Amino acid sequence: MWFINCILLMIGTVAAVMGISFFMRNRESAGNIRLYIFLYGICSAVWCISYALIGLSDNTILCEILRKFGILGIDGFFFTEVLMATEMSGAKKPAVVLTRIFAIINCLLDLIFFGQDGLDIFIREPNWTTWKVNPDMHFNRMVHVYFIAAGFLILITFWAIWFRNNKMKRQKRFLYMALLSNCSLFIFMAPDAFLPMLGVNGVSTSGIGGAVCAIVMWYGATQLISFDIRMGHIKDKVFDFLEAGIIVLDTDHHVSLINRYAEQLVKTENGSEWMLSDFFNFEEIAEDDIYSEAENGIYSGGFWDKSGARAFSVRVKAVEDDYGDPFCFMCVFLDMTEELEAAKKLEIASQAKSRFLAQMSHEIRTPINAVLGMNEMILREANNKDILEYAENIDSAGNTLLVLINSILDFSKIEDGKMDIVPVRYDTASFINDLFNSVAQRADSKGLSLKINVDDKLPSAMIGDDVRLSQVIMNLLTNAVKYTERDPLLCPF
Repeated sequence: MWFINCILLMIGTVAAVMGISFFMRNRESAGNIRLYIFLYGICSAVWCISYALIGLSDNTILCEILRKFGILGIDGFFFTEVLMATEMSGAKKPAVVLTRIFAIINCLLDLIFFGQDGLDIFIREPNWTTWKVNPDMHFNRMVHVYFIAAGFLILITFWAIWFRNNKMKRQKRFLYMALLSNCSLFIFMAPDAFLPMLGVNGVSTSGIGGAVCAIVMWYGATQLISFDIRMGHIKDKVFDFLEAGIIVLDTDHHVSLINRYAEQLVKTENGSEWMLSDFFNFEEIAEDDIYSEAENGIYSGGFWDKSGARAFSVRVKAVEDDYGDPFCFMCVFLDMTEELEAAKKLEIASQAKSRFLAQMSHEIRTPINAVLGMNEMILREANNKDILEYAENIDSAGNTLLVLINSILDFSKIEDGKMDIVPVRYDTASFINDLFNSVAQRADSKGLSLKINVDDKLPSAMIGDDVRLSQVIMNLLTNAVKYTERDPLLCPF
């Protein structure tokens, strides 16, 4: 039966490696499950390896020591199962705490009674060591049987609660596997736990059942993702789920890793030879320049795909090792075709608006100039004081309206990049008078006084763009009237 001991050594080592690797690789996730999978692996490894070494050893004292280690692994294994079953079941906290305390007491009783010397009588066969039951320690062995029965009763109870509270198919599938593996544990325990009670020499097989259970737990945590949505292959699932292209290139600028979204762009089949030029149409920049810029920071640009049908926003960054040397390049890109089309539509709409404003401002100025011209005739020919006052107000308001229309036209010119400064000769007194008349009525309606102080050295005529200058001064005057609450000349402070 020496080959069974070899199997125990191998499967125990596998369980330990899986538990430790899971613990190390899931540092940022998995919570307590990370600890439970680790304990499963370690306890089942201690269980398997201890009983494997018993079979290979010819020293009864060493066998007794190894047996105690094996019992420690068994008790730790069952207690780990209780810990995980009670946590994942979703049972109320008082029930969980009481159950765990009960499990601790059972483990201590098993260690005290089943771990005593002389419980098994070791027998050396030609090439392996076995044992038989010491009839004087029957009570101690029955305590161990009670421990196993109580442990299975606790597990089945909380697994049933877990099954009832959970609606996820992947977790129910895992529960079926866990129940099946623990039932198989009974089968593997028969040769070394129950057959010796019938007078048959024991065979170290129970550890195989423990290791199988540990492997099932590891499989549920990594492949079925039964415990935590952040564990297992979730990074790979997110990698392929993103509606963004992700490409990792080596230092030779060949693709070494790619997600499904990016893979759809390339038409050739030789994936090991893919480069960025197989994905995008580089016309205005050399591909080597992209990598050079990516080594110094983040390259950002926009390119069309090879077919010219879709536009992408592309970012490339060099990933450096601990010594500051780039060991790969990360390329991330997003489809910007719809945004680009929307921007073109907005640009067309903006140009149409500018043309409309320019045309309307020209059309409106014609009747206003006609009104102002007719009003000028009234100012020249009328003698009635009231009519003259009305005509002056019409002239002031008309000029103000004309300035506003010119401003609208200027906005359209600015958008088209056609704003020009037109220098002309204009009369200074008329210029100031028009500005005064345009603002005086607004100031008077708010109870504000508008004073004019003209420098004596100011020439009577000047050369410049009187329209632009008038717009600037009008903005200043109208804002002053708008935001002045009371006349500062009348303010006592």
